[in-house]
Amino acid sequence: MSGEWEKDTSGLTLADVEAYNRRAYRLVPHHFGTRKRMPWPVCKSCGLISLRNRFSQWCEKMGCEHERHPEYASRARSSAPRSP
Repeated sequence: MSGEWEKDTSGLTLADVEAYNRRAYRLVPHHFGTRKRMPWPVCKSCGLISLRNRFSQWCEKMGCEHERHPEYASRARSSAPRSP
């Protein structure tokens, strides 16, 4: 039995989902700390590891909800390693 609180998402298009993600993004600052045996700082809220590359730096700038940012998918694709 499904609860009444569950929303039916079967009629949503990709454009609807992207529009929701654009509205849902807000800047929440990271809270970096250190962990044992890990040389990089890790965000205590979202678990982002602060690496020294462009994509990680962009994610740091966008905050803990960086995955909801409208540019996230294109940034992740452009920074992925390319196979030969």
